[in-house]
Order: sequence, then C-alpha cells, then structure tokens
Amino acid sequence: MIMKPKKDYIPTLDGWRAIAILAVMSSHAIIPFAAAHPWLRWMEQGAAGVDVFFALSGFLICSRLLAEHDKKGGIDWKGFYRRRAFRILPPYMTYLSALALLAAVGLVTVSRQDWTACLLFYRNYLAKDYWSWKTGHFWSLAVEEHFYLIFPVMFAFLGPKRLRVVLPFVLVALEAWRMLDHRFQLFDAVFPGCVTPYRTDVRVSGIAYGCMAALLLHVPQIRAAATRAVSGLTITVIAMLMLACLYGNPPMSTVLVRVLIAAMVASTTLAPSTIWGRFLETAPMRWIGVLSYSLYIWQQLFLAPKPVYAFHHFPVNVLLAFVAAYCSYRWVEKPLIALGRKLGRPRTQVVLPLPQSATFEGASI
Repeated sequence: MIMKPKKDYIPTLDGWRAIAILAVMSSHAIIPFAAAHPWLRWMEQGAAGVDVFFALSGFLICSRLLAEHDKKGGIDWKGFYRRRAFRILPPYMTYLSALALLAAVGLVTVSRQDWTACLLFYRNYLAKDYWSWKTGHFWSLAVEEHFYLIFPVMFAFLGPKRLRVVLPFVLVALEAWRMLDHRFQLFDAVFPGCVTPYRTDVRVSGIAYGCMAALLLHVPQIRAAATRAVSGLTITVIAMLMLACLYGNPPMSTVLVRVLIAAMVASTTLAPSTIWGRFLETAPMRWIGVLSYSLYIWQQLFLAPKPVYAFHHFPVNVLLAFVAAYCSYRWVEKPLIALGRKLGRPRTQVVLPLPQSATFEGASI
C-alpha cells in the first residue's frame, strides 16, 4: 500500500528516484563479480545515482520552499525541520538499531567512531580507518543533513530573487575549492584520512544545482521558454551528453555531469507527456521510487562486496533488500511521514517574514 500523494506531488520525480536507487544497487551488486567479469565494470558508474538523488533533493526542497514563500510570504522553520526529521530519521535510526543488534550477537563489526559519526551526521568526514561497509552509504545522508541546515537559512534571508543571483557565485566558489583541493590536497593537510569524494564541501554542489534549476523555473518567462524548448529529443540529448561525460571523463566532467543531471530532472517535470515522462511515471518505476529511501538505507546490509552469509549472494541479496525496504516503508517510514506532515503543516503565525526587497512574485513549480 502506497501513501496518498501530496497535492504538490510530481510523479516523474519518483521515477528518477527509481533510476537513482537501481543505479546505486547495480554498482554495489557487481562488486563481487567485477574481478572475474571485467565487462561488468561499466556498471560501476551507477554510483552516479547518488548525484541523481542529490539533484532531486535540491530541486524538490527548493520548489517546496518557493511554493511556501509564495503562499505565506516566508518560511515556517519549525514545520520544515519537523517534516524533514520525520522523513529522514525513522528509517535511518531503525537501520542503525538493527545493526546494533547484529553487532551485539557478533554478526557485524562497527567501530565506536563509526557509530558516533553516523549518529551525529559527520560520517562523510570520518577518517577512512574507521569506516565500515555497513554504514558506508551514510556519507550521503550527512551531506543531505548539512544541506538542510544551510540552504533554508540562505533562502529565508535572501529570498528567491536574491538567491538566484547569489547561488551561482556560491556554486563557482564550491567548484573552485573542489578543484584546488583536488590539486593541492589542502583539506587533507589539516585533517588527514578523510575520503575526499564524500565530503560535504566537495559534494553539496550536486544538490545546489537542483536548487538552481528550481529557482530558474520559478521565473514565469524562463519556465515558459523552457517548457516550449523541452521535448523527448531534448531530454535524450541531455542524457547522452551526461553519459558521455560520465564515461568519457572530459575536462570539467564532474561539473558537467551534475549540471546535466539537474537539467534532466527539471526537464521531465516540464514535459511529462514525452516518452521519458511516461516511462518515469509508469507504476513499477513510481513504486520503486516510493521505496527508494528505505531501499537505499537497507541495501547496504545485503549487497556486500565480499559475501559472507547466504543472504549476501545474488539474487537472494537483492530480493531481501526489497523485502526489508518494503517492511521499513510500510511500518516505519510511511506512518511517521504522515505524522510529520500533520505536525509540520505551515502555520502563518510562525512564519519567518522575508525582507520586502527580497520578495518575488511568480508561479511556483
């Protein structure tokens, strides 16, 4: 049973969530077979599914903040963070509790430093020596949480119009820092041992590009022009360019991949009637998309790089990942999302008003 969609629900985004989680799971599932079957290594690029998740988060969160700003004239901070907490934390803490039980009976090993980093959401800055595969995917949740702490504050104090001007400069600064750090290992000189590709300062731009897409489409003239320009062929060209950058690795490929992913996500919301939109909105894709968060949380336990137990072997591991995800969604995620929505409904009296000069009138997405 799937939760009734919200009024601002965008079906194509669930399709993109399905693509993202299937790509991530594929990249994990082939690890035990890659040495014996080198031709499978092309699936390793499925790790870019995380970038799809990031672009989705940025696009959706920014779109909802824009809609709330248009309706209320400000941001309900308490409601926003309450809804986010009820959305993110229950499956996350359920998984960590399950790991704790498995660790207590000696089936898994997780370091004290790893536990602490997961609980306090700095897992992506934990030194590699303390990493465990079972919690390895939580680096991305740390990036998301850091984004939730920073972006709504920027949005509230700048407003949509100013943020559209400021955010490109922030993106340039982030990309410049990423390149300089990669070239000179600046961060590692001060905090040695962190895994560079997973740090928030290196990865948060993937979310910010999704925000930028939402901000641009909030301008009626830009939205109208983009709607006229988007077609199935347009989206196909963007997808082919993204894959060429992903596998060809040209200069600036990281930036290009993130920009093109955000462009693809935004484009399909404008043209749901294209072949891409129809595919993303098919029942199987939407069903997997709805399960995607719980599936992302639980797949790490079953898709081990070095199979130890029977449930680590393909295809049993994939099947069990889906079963665990469905149970998590049905009995943990779904009821608590509903509770979070109920408790987190925007209330006019707690809205933080924006400066008059920062307001912007335009159609919300």
